[in-house]
Amino acid sequence: MKNLFNIRKTLVIILGFCIVAACDDKLTEMNINPNGIDPATANPNLLMPAVLAPAAQMYLDLGFGDMAGTVQHTQKNGWFSGHNHYDWGARDWRGWYGIQRTNALLEKRAIELENEFFEGVALTMKSFIFGNITDLWGDAPYTQAVKADQGGEEFEYPAFDPQETIYLGIIEDLQTAASLFASADTEEVNESADLYYGGDPEKWQRFANSLLLRYYMRISEKRPDVSKPGIEAVYNSGMYIESPDQDATLDYTGGANDVWPSLYTSVDAFTRWQAAGTLIEQMTSTNDPRITV
Repeated sequence: MKNLFNIRKTLVIILGFCIVAACDDKLTEMNINPNGIDPATANPNLLMPAVLAPAAQMYLDLGFGDMAGTVQHTQKNGWFSGHNHYDWGARDWRGWYGIQRTNALLEKRAIELENEFFEGVALTMKSFIFGNITDLWGDAPYTQAVKADQGGEEFEYPAFDPQETIYLGIIEDLQTAASLFASADTEEVNESADLYYGGDPEKWQRFANSLLLRYYMRISEKRPDVSKPGIEAVYNSGMYIESPDQDATLDYTGGANDVWPSLYTSVDAFTRWQAAGTLIEQMTSTNDPRITV
């Protein structure tokens, strides 16, 4: 009888183990997206718009959102104290780092495919995104950022880098990007995936060099030893943005949810934003031709 009891007990344990194991297998299967893209085979042409579009939209928001209210470029009419009186809550950088994660995959795939164009785009956008982060917040995670998939606590909780380290890293990446665009082959590039320049490496090179000028200026007072020869080199190359048709722009594509800016979905919403008196007075006093716009 005792042996029979032990056999039954063993069978229950084995059966229970099998049920748990089966459940674990099913749960694992349920957490696999059958429509998901394997990062190991992701096409850079599909990754690129997921970086370029949100980066442009977030940058635009700085020009008409609360940041524009802070510097008195815009004002809202009536009942919008957050914009008009600076009483909004804290702003974080999750959106910027979210774009950077996708961009890191774009850079990884570009290197694996040995494609200079995609790598140049990834390095340029990496610089643009981190440049905005450090411009707005100062010290920030940089060298250890967006690497949590590599394992290690230092990547799960990345350390803050000094702003100087970030700017110098940005400059180095932009120099690399500009040199990559100079010799990039665009045979594998889908022009429609490049929302800024339609796969034109020369315009991307001008954009990268123009960002270089921006960040050389950021460090010019503290590191003239780096900024002065850098600015001279870009200027002497002649490869920088010289006219509006070379600007990095994201045009309206015609989608139902793609409006400029995104909140201008009605006449009433549009009229909420006004040019601030401070800006108008400055433009008027200097006869700024943009005042008509």
